[in-house]
Amino acid sequence: MAQPAQNERNWERIGANVRQRRKQTGMSQEDLAFATGLSPKTIGRMERGEGGQQTDTLIDIARALSVWSGELLRGVK
Repeated sequence: MAQPAQNERNWERIGANVRQRRKQTGMSQEDLAFATGLSPKTIGRMERGEGGQQTDTLIDIARALSVWSGELLRGVK
């Protein structure tokens, strides 16, 4: 089982992957929030790696970014 520090690093990695893909698609945080039904505040927290998100949230974000959800998990241990 991953240690708390590892979990933190994993969420930071996921957040960085979300941010990178969002920018590649030319979307703002507000655009992504609208496309997923999440708040811009939630998107910002996720991109900063603050706290764990539910699997459904990651799937919704992956769909909005037109990317396979596994791509958002790249680099996670």
